[in-house]
Amino acid sequence: MTWKQFEDVFNDKYFPTPVKQPMIQEFLDLKQRTLSVSQYAARFEKLARHADKVVPTDEAKARRFEWGLDSTIRGIVMSQEFQTYAQVVRHALMMEREASDSKINENNHGREGTSVGGPIRTNKKKSVTPRPYNQNDQKPHQQTPKREVETIKCYNCGQMDHFKHKCPQSFGLKNAEYGGQQQTGTMEDMTLFQGTEYNPNPFTA
Repeated sequence: MTWKQFEDVFNDKYFPTPVKQPMIQEFLDLKQRTLSVSQYAARFEKLARHADKVVPTDEAKARRFEWGLDSTIRGIVMSQEFQTYAQVVRHALMMEREASDSKINENNHGREGTSVGGPIRTNKKKSVTPRPYNQNDQKPHQQTPKREVETIKCYNCGQMDHFKHKCPQSFGLKNAEYGGQQQTGTMEDMTLFQGTEYNPNPFTA
């Protein structure tokens, strides 16, 4: 007796048709859904024993397993066109692992820039908008202190408000010409020249 014959006798004795029919239906409806690839493969193999009429060959078993995979990896596995059931299962496990690693990396990247207390704050200086020009904002010009006017004093008579060269009590006339010649003289000569009589003591008559 071959193994196949023994398996048929065993199934007919312990799994009659009324018991096998629900299992065959469950096998036809089986999909991965929320199961992992390894959990889906274990359930698939258990039910496939009672559905030998549905998957009579290893290649048919591989195609049936592919159609029940999650959509995120089903297209990639089917594009490889594996001929055996074992190849399909192995590649599906690899795709599941890569998808899980990619999701972890995305979550870690999304948490960058955050801490336990909240997002990390950066010390960015806010730009200050300049205020419109206002003449009132100008500081008043500081007035230059005026220099005190020097007091005019005659060094000849000591009186104020005239210089020495304009002093009326000067004993001579400077740079004055009379009859084409420079004239010098006393105060008496000056009074006579002006048409007045010289009085040496003006306080007496």
